[in-house]
Amino acid sequence: MSAVLGIPAGAALDAPSGVSGSPGWAVFGPLGEAWVMVPDELDARWQAAYAAYGKASENVSLCEPGDPQAARLMASTSWEVGVLWREIAGMPGLPWWALASVRAAAQAFEAQARDWNARADAGTGLPVRRGARTVSARRRDGGAR
Repeated sequence: MSAVLGIPAGAALDAPSGVSGSPGWAVFGPLGEAWVMVPDELDARWQAAYAAYGKASENVSLCEPGDPQAARLMASTSWEVGVLWREIAGMPGLPWWALASVRAAAQAFEAQARDWNARADAGTGLPVRRGARTVSARRRDGGAR
């Protein structure tokens, strides 16, 4: 069974029907007036994806600037975290404020994935030009633009 539940603070935390006991669910709370429960399987997938994202982020900081493989890895791990945030957002029963936060997280990771993918495609690993200005531009000789 896949469901996210909002339970009033102080209410008994009974497992959803079809789930024996609370094992199998990650519980986050209290958040305002509700507890948010996510199936352990989804929580484990999200944690694994976020751990891979953390390793990719560490890797990109250790690589030479412009490493397209490091940029691709950042793109793919960012995308995977975003996909899992979307999966969590698609579960019924999330309070509006939690849903808004989860969707914002998904959007941020998706945008980051697109940015890293563009860097890899450009072969620079550095931020790409957007319109007439460059975001975080740095010359190879170290001078500022």
